[in-house]
Amino acid sequence: MKLSVLIITYKRINQLERCLDSLFGQISLNLGEVLVCVNGDDSQSAKMLAKKRKKFPGLKYWKKERLSRGAARNNLVEQASGEIICFLDDDIVLGRDSIEVLLKATEQYPQAAIFGGPNLCFPGSDNFQISQSEVLGSFLGSAWMSRRYKGGKDIFNVDERCLALCNLAIRRKAFSLDKSIFNENLISCEENLLLRQMSAQGLKAVFLSKFIVFHQRRKTYRGLCRQIFQYGGGRMQAIRIAPERYDFIFLVPAIFFLYLVLLPLLAEVPKLLLPLAIYFFLIGVVSLKIIFRLKCFKIFPLILIIFLSVHICYGAGFIFEFLFQKKVTQK
Repeated sequence: MKLSVLIITYKRINQLERCLDSLFGQISLNLGEVLVCVNGDDSQSAKMLAKKRKKFPGLKYWKKERLSRGAARNNLVEQASGEIICFLDDDIVLGRDSIEVLLKATEQYPQAAIFGGPNLCFPGSDNFQISQSEVLGSFLGSAWMSRRYKGGKDIFNVDERCLALCNLAIRRKAFSLDKSIFNENLISCEENLLLRQMSAQGLKAVFLSKFIVFHQRRKTYRGLCRQIFQYGGGRMQAIRIAPERYDFIFLVPAIFFLYLVLLPLLAEVPKLLLPLAIYFFLIGVVSLKIIFRLKCFKIFPLILIIFLSVHICYGAGFIFEFLFQKKVTQK
């Protein structure tokens, strides 16, 4: 079997059904299987999957007691039989030819073991969701990780900063080098740690600009802040496990957060306020470029707020994990 598509889900039946519908139109029975882990007490999703299976025999699903995301994916990897293991989030919609693009790329790049692509803003998104994508897709918003949110051109031999687990494919044989698998203790960023480990083994990754998924951004400000806070915490956990494999760039939001916390003390020294002035100047310039490109001037305050929130929440999550959480293990 050529392809195994792995999805974990929990109480997002509408999003999951939409994801599967976009997938089933692209994958033929002789090419692959779709494995879904219902990760917790979610009978509605299980019933929907049972109905879908009648139309698509290549669909298999399991109900599990609540597991970490890493543990749930590990379970699916063990069940998969395809040459290519493709991970999808349950709330994405695939681009029209994304699976075809992926399968062709596995032939075009035989020297590559890992394939990823952009996750673009979902069609019909509101201004808040569009603003999230614009911020995260800017270099100022997420540095080299911005490639994940905007696409571009195909790039051979990228690192994990360009890849995301919502559309990530790995050759089955890559898992057998030293039984590399997802860390089950991380709250997020489990794929980043795995990809760093695979990169250290010499495995190559390709960013495929047309291996597209459309990903629904957070609907609420609280949801966005919780997501980014968790990203920061997960990154700190991954760095604790393998500090030698990470760059200084991941510390920058934490340093910025500490700078803001200490700002009342720094205010007595005017020169120490200069970094804050430069920061607001930069996000102002980038925000203006975004709204002029979109021709949507009313979202200017929203863009500014999201820039600030993303940087603060990531740094806060990083610091919180560093100070208050127990050290995670390599498992």
